[in-house]
This record gives sequence, structure tokens and C-alpha cells, in this order.
Amino acid sequence: MSVETAKDYRDPEKLREAYERHDGTLRDVFDEFDASDRHLRRLLIQHDIHEGDERQYYRDLDELNPEDLGLSPLADDHNGGEN
Repeated sequence: MSVETAKDYRDPEKLREAYERHDGTLRDVFDEFDASDRHLRRLLIQHDIHEGDERQYYRDLDELNPEDLGLSPLADDHNGGEN
């Protein structure tokens, strides 16, 4: 990715174009700009491109389980299996 492309996400018009091009699919917008999803989400909301509650984003993350991401489940016991 060129330096110019990396900076494009700071331009509200380019950000809006990408959001519309990807039908509002945030993951695709994040991937296109190869920038922090937290930062881009904040910019999208700030520029009234995406309506969202940043607090809801973090609540959703807190509710994720490792299995939701294709990872191994957490162990039920936290003492290494020793009682």
C-alpha cells in the first residue's frame, strides 16, 4: 500500500466513498485502508458516515467467546487442571 493510499482514510470523502462501495460493511472498509478498526470506526462516526455507538462496539467485543473467532475454548478451571 502506498503512503498516499494509507492517508486516504483521513479524507472524509474518500472514507464515505469506501463505506458506500462496501455497502457499509465495516470490515471491508477497514481492510481497504489497512488502518486500525477502532480509529476508522471513530472517524466514520465523527464524519456522520456511520451511525454507531462506540460503547456498543466494546460491549459486543466483551461478549465474544474464543469459539466465535475460531479459537479453542477457554479452560473451565483456571488452576491448570489441578484441584
